[in-house]
Amino acid sequence: MDFRKLPSNSEGLLLKLVCSENPTQVLRKQYNGLSTQQEQELDGIIRELKELGYIDVKWADNEPYFVILNNSAKTYSEKLAEHGLLVAAIRPP
Repeated sequence: MDFRKLPSNSEGLLLKLVCSENPTQVLRKQYNGLSTQQEQELDGIIRELKELGYIDVKWADNEPYFVILNNSAKTYSEKLAEHGLLVAAIRPP
């Protein structure tokens, strides 16, 4: 599979999940206080991350019950660096 840089909103959520000790809890908090439109946008981000094989989410009562981070999620930052994308993203203006 070819590497593809994620859109900033998807990338931000993925990195937040990877850096957390409890990705399920982080994802649950993401849903707190959202409007219907914001919830649909978050659902779309999660769907994209699932389709690309970064995460898997088990649901119960319309909330994330268990989040699984696949190895590709854990190595996403490494792939960015390999493609010269991480350096550009963190270089000061």
